[in-house]
Amino acid sequence: MKRILVFLVLVVAAGTALAQEERIAAGTALAQEERIAAGSAIAPGKSVLCPHPYNQTFTAGPPAAPAPIVSTFPANVQATIAGSVWNQTTADKHFGHTFRFPSERQCCLITSGRLEVTIKALQTAKPNSGGSSNDAVHVIANGASVTYQQPWLSSGVTVGTVHTVTFQLNAQQLAGGTIGIFVQDDVAVQSAKLTVTGCCIRKP
Repeated sequence: MKRILVFLVLVVAAGTALAQEERIAAGTALAQEERIAAGSAIAPGKSVLCPHPYNQTFTAGPPAAPAPIVSTFPANVQATIAGSVWNQTTADKHFGHTFRFPSERQCCLITSGRLEVTIKALQTAKPNSGGSSNDAVHVIANGASVTYQQPWLSSGVTVGTVHTVTFQLNAQQLAGGTIGIFVQDDVAVQSAKLTVTGCCIRKP
């Protein structure tokens, strides 16, 4: 009888030890899987899809008048953009306009933008010369020109030529909630379009 009891005790003890080892092994494996999964989720360089992407487009052009926020332009051009008009017909007049947009939305962040400005040459000019050839289209952000293009500098241009210049904008340039356009004086501005792109945690 004692031998039977001893045997049963040994069997129970062995079963308990085996179950405990299995639980420990299972727990270790699970913890390892969780660590691997967590590491994969935050691995540097791993792309994460935006749950709710959004974009918004703002257009500017006739019949509405240009509306530059003069104080946001560089000081040396502020006086020259007063009275800006779309499709001006005579040279020697600078142009300014400002796009206004919400830089912050609840649970949303602007990540990039695309600006398109359609212009027309008011003078025929040879490459690398004056007049419409060397006139530039500037993007104004945070009180300064952050980028510009001179589309006809190297090619020259014939009066009446129409061209659309395109700029890709980053989050820092868009952070102030305004983007300005400054165009030099021998070019007419026909229209402009700004598209801002962002990501929202929740559906806007």
